[in-house]
Amino acid sequence: MRSKLLLFLTILFMGYFQAFGQVDSGGTYPKDFFTETDSVKPDFLQLLYPHQEVEDTAYCTLSVYLPNKFEERYVRIYLECDRKPDHVPPVLVIDGREMKCTSRTSSLTVQNGVKTNRYGYWYYFEPVDNGSFICRTRNLTFNQVSYDDKLLFSVTSLPEGGQHLSAVNLILVMAICFGSGYLILWLRYHREADEGLAAFVLRTQRLPLSVSWASTHFMVPLLLFGVAACLILSPFLTNLREARFAILDYRMGAILFLLALGLFLYFIQNCKLRFREVSTTLNDDEIFEAFKSVGQKYQWTIDHAGMDCLVAHTNRRFWTPTWGEQIFLVFDQGRFWINSVNDLTERSCLFSYGRTERNICLVIEAIREKEGHLK
Repeated sequence: MRSKLLLFLTILFMGYFQAFGQVDSGGTYPKDFFTETDSVKPDFLQLLYPHQEVEDTAYCTLSVYLPNKFEERYVRIYLECDRKPDHVPPVLVIDGREMKCTSRTSSLTVQNGVKTNRYGYWYYFEPVDNGSFICRTRNLTFNQVSYDDKLLFSVTSLPEGGQHLSAVNLILVMAICFGSGYLILWLRYHREADEGLAAFVLRTQRLPLSVSWASTHFMVPLLLFGVAACLILSPFLTNLREARFAILDYRMGAILFLLALGLFLYFIQNCKLRFREVSTTLNDDEIFEAFKSVGQKYQWTIDHAGMDCLVAHTNRRFWTPTWGEQIFLVFDQGRFWINSVNDLTERSCLFSYGRTERNICLVIEAIREKEGHLK
């Protein structure tokens, strides 16, 4: 009697454990069906269910493993199913960014005569900074039945401030950005210096620039564009796997401000190159005499006195707010063209504090005065 009772209890418990390991059509999963390959418990786990009733439910789970070391930045995402999806590899989307599968695994286990397939897909995601994220499956179907779902997870273990450029990457970013800026200047201005000053001014009414002069004159806008380019390019060097455009995160405001300010200053600096047309009744020699008298009075240095143009520069003193100015005058029939800019052979200076306009007015006044004497 005792042996029969023991046999009955054994059969009963065996049937109970078999029933515990089964799953019904409603989608109840076995307790330990999904186990991570390295026996590390996931930080976030989501079971995926079919969107319609099916007789044969696919077992599928989405797991998130946060960085387990302070210096690690990658979040591991693992999708595991008991059968192969209709579309391989499955597509995951995190906050609008599509994640590509980096590796896949498959295995077949047999236990108590029951075969179990396991298909695993690994994805790596590197967040820019701490925060909450939503991972979604896209077009995950089994036999045309959708299992799409989402998993909300948060990252709090990253260092404050997000990703940081290494010294090598920082040098590389700066070299690319500012080197590209200098190349653009070279392509734009390297031929202007080959043409004579007078011929160029009469044709364009603008001061011709060499590459050196252009880099001095446009130094501030160039720096602003370079910094904006560094902010845009830096994510591609800190995270080549999942490059994220800087305009999509907190740097958007800084980039737009730098670009807008750079464009504004470029427009202002470009306008300063325009020559002013002044009509006169004096001939070229008389214009030169008036120009020379102003230079002697204000201690200008005449750099060039030719048949077609005059070039001079002021001598900087300790109390002057700029590095000096240059004065350009081009002869024309019944008129002349004049301009004054901050000295392009010195350091870059964004403001002239009215000194360039003063130089132009001094020359025009001297010529008008000479015209009055000759009447």
